[in-house]
Amino acid sequence: MFMASHRFPLVSTSAPPHPAGLLDADAFPEEVVVAYHERTKHHFHRYAASPGYMDWATQPDPFRRYQGADLVRLPLAKPGRPLPYWQLYALGDVSSEPLTLESISLFFRYALSLTAWKRFHDTTWSLRANPSSGNLHPTEGYAVLPAIDRLGDAPAVYHYAPKEHALERRAILDAKVWSELCAPFPEGSFLVGLSSVHWREAWKYGERAFRYCQHDAGHALATLRIAAAALGWGLVLLDGISDRAIAGLFGLSRGDDYGTAEREEPELLALVTPGLPSTSPVTPDGRWLILDELCGDDIGFSTFADCVLELCAERFDGYKFEDYGDPAGAQRSAMTADKAEKTCFDILQGKGIGIQPGGQNLTIRLESVRKPLNTLRGGKPQFQISPRCEMLRKGFLGRYQYRRVKVSGSAERYHDEPEKNEYSHPHDALQYVATRVFADAVRGWEEQRKQWSRPIEELYAARMKEMRGNIV
Repeated sequence: MFMASHRFPLVSTSAPPHPAGLLDADAFPEEVVVAYHERTKHHFHRYAASPGYMDWATQPDPFRRYQGADLVRLPLAKPGRPLPYWQLYALGDVSSEPLTLESISLFFRYALSLTAWKRFHDTTWSLRANPSSGNLHPTEGYAVLPAIDRLGDAPAVYHYAPKEHALERRAILDAKVWSELCAPFPEGSFLVGLSSVHWREAWKYGERAFRYCQHDAGHALATLRIAAAALGWGLVLLDGISDRAIAGLFGLSRGDDYGTAEREEPELLALVTPGLPSTSPVTPDGRWLILDELCGDDIGFSTFADCVLELCAERFDGYKFEDYGDPAGAQRSAMTADKAEKTCFDILQGKGIGIQPGGQNLTIRLESVRKPLNTLRGGKPQFQISPRCEMLRKGFLGRYQYRRVKVSGSAERYHDEPEKNEYSHPHDALQYVATRVFADAVRGWEEQRKQWSRPIEELYAARMKEMRGNIV
């Protein structure tokens, strides 16, 4: 491995006459992020700063290898069965492959491998499964795998070498450490991680490099998800893991290992598993059908309730109903202490509508709708909405939105909650239903991710020194 230590001055056509986006040392992290964004973005009348040229003598090596590490070449197994694109996003539609050397090979082949070599005169370059800005590929892949026949007879940490389509064994895990690490995971699970070599992008793009590294990490995460889905596995991003724990797990914090080579920065850690939970079905085939809507304007609450009953009797006679609404509907007015005053829920229940409070947490409400929006069942969207629901459809097309906050400068700011308007009311109603239909799955899923993340942080703090064998 080779690392160029040169750093070039940043130049730009029509660059600003004074340093932009510089902050004091005690600036808040949010301020640093915004300042970097403002400093490194393109403008209408000029490009962002860049080195201005490329020094081909110091071009970074796009292929990382760890000298002295055991290299296990992965077999070029035959590709799996052909799948239509939609099936990669369907829950439970692809049977899970067993965890073998062949399935691990296919996983990395689909996600991070070389897919072609190109040549122009005397210059050759490779293409990969994961897209990259400028084809510079700053992203490196790692895995923590159990003992697998023909790969290794003990759990270990591996680095993926795409040029060789092989795994480099970085460390062997003590059996007790592995047992504690994977105790909460479904059987057949393993960990996969990504890091970035920032210099590979900075060599060409200068201070914009961090943007492209994040962009490419997102590309790689997507190809990892698709590769897992093609094998009938699920991938869960463990976003509660600290950078220090990820670096410790994959040996990225061992400065002496790099020598003169480019340093890596941890990006993410994910769990790959055949045992992902699914959401609760609404229809027998698992789809959620939004059949109708009723919106009232300048109408009394009792009268509106009568309109709801009339609509249900006319279009959905014989159906069973579960009714959910804004929890505030169960509260009496703060302007009166009269206990005889009827709440909105009292009025509805008096008319035979068995209203129950929906969830009030905005994050859960929004995620409860996003969940079915991003899921397929049997090749069809899990969330399907009737053309009758005009206000809901228009809201989804952009009118249910966050209002922009007026601030000085060119930075964009938005309110923390969606704007209250004629489109927000039907969307609120949909969310109150969604929290009861899907919220248990959402809450359970978030709790499950926390449980999966916890042992990794604990082992980093207390047990990483119990690895046996040298990290090479």
